[in-house]
Amino acid sequence: MPTTAPARTTLRSDASAVELDLADLDHVHMHVRTAPTGQGAYDGAALVCEAITHAREQQARHLDATLDGTAPACGIVLDALHARIGTEVRALAMHRAGASVLVDVDLLP
Repeated sequence: MPTTAPARTTLRSDASAVELDLADLDHVHMHVRTAPTGQGAYDGAALVCEAITHAREQQARHLDATLDGTAPACGIVLDALHARIGTEVRALAMHRAGASVLVDVDLLP
């Protein structure tokens, strides 16, 4: 089991980027920047799935993110996270905070 991990990892596509900040060996904060609609939103959702896999490879047990609840991409990203429940994601909790959606993801080992 690794004792250290990179502090930040960035995954990119043409219109989207997902950054993973390792808060500690068990916790990752995910920053999602994606086009609000169209193919860029779907690319962002694919990057989120790739980020989940990467976080698990780093032995993370928990991941959190803040999404723009007013953007159609938010629903696309949340659907992608829901699709991972039972395979890479143990549980998913969402809370509304104004126009934002706070997402807490418990990862499977």
